[in-house]
Amino acid sequence: AHRLAGFCHTMTQALAETHTADDTDTDTDTDDDEKKRNAPRVPPERVAEIESGLKRAAAMAQARSKEAAMNHLEALVMSPSRRRHASLATATLAHAAIVDARYEDALNAAAIVERCDEKRPPQECHAVFLSHAKGLMDMSLWSLAREAAHLAVSARGEKGRETRAAWALAADAERRMDVVADEALMEKTLGKDWRKILRGDPPEKEEL
Repeated sequence: AHRLAGFCHTMTQALAETHTADDTDTDTDTDDDEKKRNAPRVPPERVAEIESGLKRAAAMAQARSKEAAMNHLEALVMSPSRRRHASLATATLAHAAIVDARYEDALNAAAIVERCDEKRPPQECHAVFLSHAKGLMDMSLWSLAREAAHLAVSARGEKGRETRAAWALAADAERRMDVVADEALMEKTLGKDWRKILRGDPPEKEEL
């Protein structure tokens, strides 16, 4: 996915700097016109080929980056660690950047893992981990979301409001974890119809 993002970034830049052979020059002296006159001249059919190749590469990059994010998620669920939280956060950011055709951002995302895999990561990692925690909440992965929120709090130089948001998310995840644990205990104790029992609903008659 990283190589494909690099290819897409290079091709996007090349297309932006390309001047098709049948474009006409103008007599104005604006900066844009000057750049256009100095740009490489490429036949329109060649430009179309480049655009088609870029489109295919972009689709492949999206698919690969999504697959990479899913693999990182699976690894995190199986064995949580700060490194794996940072890896999933990075993979998610890279995928979002590729989907939005922000290929340079996707390439830069790779460096986030090393910067954020520290006991006290730099301040920029606060937003990375907080966004990551919100994504885990959306997937109902309460325990992992709480861990990610705590990682967001651990970032150096975080401000009060930002810290409160992370703590609030961690507390919400903890409450949801308690609810799930309580529901599991009630089902284990009273059976799958424990809600009806607590409401006093009459038991369902078994069909003969």
